[in-house]
Amino acid sequence: MKRTRKFILFIAFALIFLLIAAGLCFGTETFPTKPSQVVVLFAPGGSNDVLARSVANILPK
Repeated sequence: MKRTRKFILFIAFALIFLLIAAGLCFGTETFPTKPSQVVVLFAPGGSNDVLARSVANILPK
């Protein structure tokens, strides 16, 4: 009797865990939901600016 009760509890917890995991997977939004903004704290035309612009072109993909 105890063995069947343990088995039923195991199946119940496994089912609950799977339902929670499925809810978390299907409830996610696509990232990003807002446009991203890159702030470069150095003068325009420098190497940091060129690098930030190239990263900003790749970032939305």
